[in-house]
Amino acid sequence: MTIAIGTASRLTPKGRGAVASILVRGDLDSIASQFQPFNGLPIAELKFNRIYYGLWGTEHQEDVVGIKLDDETFEIHCHGGSIAVERVLSDLKKSGVTIQNETNIQANANPLAYEFEDCLQRATTQRTAHILLRQSELFPNELEKLKSLNTPQRNFRIQEMLLWSEFGRHLFQPWQVVLCGSPNVGKSSLINALVGYSRSVVYDQPGTTRDVVTVQTALEGWPIEFSDTAGLRETTASLESIGIEKAKEKIQNADLLIVVLDASDELKEIENDLLESPAKTLLVLNKIDLAPNRPLPNESLSVSATESTGINELAMRIVKQLMPTSPSKHQAFPVSQRQIDMLQELLEPEA
Repeated sequence: MTIAIGTASRLTPKGRGAVASILVRGDLDSIASQFQPFNGLPIAELKFNRIYYGLWGTEHQEDVVGIKLDDETFEIHCHGGSIAVERVLSDLKKSGVTIQNETNIQANANPLAYEFEDCLQRATTQRTAHILLRQSELFPNELEKLKSLNTPQRNFRIQEMLLWSEFGRHLFQPWQVVLCGSPNVGKSSLINALVGYSRSVVYDQPGTTRDVVTVQTALEGWPIEFSDTAGLRETTASLESIGIEKAKEKIQNADLLIVVLDASDELKEIENDLLESPAKTLLVLNKIDLAPNRPLPNESLSVSATESTGINELAMRIVKQLMPTSPSKHQAFPVSQRQIDMLQELLEPEA
């Protein structure tokens, strides 16, 4: 059934963010003159649930992403600044679309809805924001379906959802990747190469890094926080000792440890201890340009931070280590501790 008058509502909260999302319902011809996908297809020929990059508007165009959910529903994802959002809403209004003052999320007096709204506001990449938008519908719907299942079926579905709880949490909380190892192995240079600019101080004397230096970035659309830690060694210098203690604290809470070794050195006790950590670990031999014939230990990578050799391969390995697999777009899962607790409370002993 066709909706007589189209409506548009902002799904993401007001305020600055990485991305803003607008939902349009009704006659999609209302956006046909404004959204031009890069593939040149008209709106009517776009496939459902596919991401289409394109331009919005006829003058002073905005880069946007469009997703056609069905014949009467379309998502527009644009820059999170107020100017871009107001421009899109203004163009829709001129096309005859009614702009709703309250977002669909706010209209639902539902704690889950406000929770997803908060998560969306904290999302830092377009990829994660889109997944959170999808979960804002999938997760509540799946909770409702659980009520009609018998105990074994319900428990199975809940356990399936809980498998992705860590993935869900990291949609708005960056993965913690810690670079660690002995002093002067090039951790600071390596983190600078990974993020693409100089964030850490680089100096050729051991013990230069006295505090944990963090920087947030995104790899393949996934938010990641890199931590550059003090070199681990025995020392009597009080200031350096404080930095080493902070490094150890960061290591304990890491999602992934990148153990950095100078390619001209052999593995020492400190590196072996780090590689045996309960956290996921990855051994990286830096300065390979100074030891090009060095044989590589199993599962390790060789790089040169100063020459940017192997940096792309390292970035891809980091993503693979953090997320060996990802859920299908139809899989519902929790994105907060409260949602995890809700699911665990629904688990029942089976007879």
